[in-house]
Amino acid sequence: MSNVLRLQKRLESGSSPISVPGVSVRTFNGPDDVDHWLALRSAAFAEFDAGGRPWTAADFHREFLGKPWWSAERLWFAEFDATEALAPGEPPGAIDAAPRIVVGTITLARSGRPPHDHASVAWLMVAPAFRKRGIARALLATLETSAWKGGERLLTLETHASWTAAVRLYESAGYVRT
Repeated sequence: MSNVLRLQKRLESGSSPISVPGVSVRTFNGPDDVDHWLALRSAAFAEFDAGGRPWTAADFHREFLGKPWWSAERLWFAEFDATEALAPGEPPGAIDAAPRIVVGTITLARSGRPPHDHASVAWLMVAPAFRKRGIARALLATLETSAWKGGERLLTLETHASWTAAVRLYESAGYVRT
């Protein structure tokens, strides 16, 4: 029996945007985002460490930049604006770290030429401290809207069957097991 669970969703329209207080969604902005993605991957999958080595920038380049399906416009980041978390009247200097931190990511992978042979959800991750706030749903809605606008009508994804929170999220968003 495989640990991989395959799901799909037929898109009937673009998804409605989902707003999460203090969080904005943006696309990949360049080399600095490689480090953001690697740090997020390390944090998001820390509990699932199977003894493998941490990913490097070379791994990111091989998984994304080196693939024909990859596009900067289809890799999104959710950023939390720490200045919005300040108490009323508290000065922005009270924030020790950068005011905006990457807390989630998602990628739309496409193969073939339009209409695409295959469109899939890939690498949905949310930092553990920011889970259960709607960030994954906001990222998924962003991806689905982009897919719809790009002519996609069917999205697929794979996840581990034992990642029950991920499976519940996908199924509650309309993805069905194949």
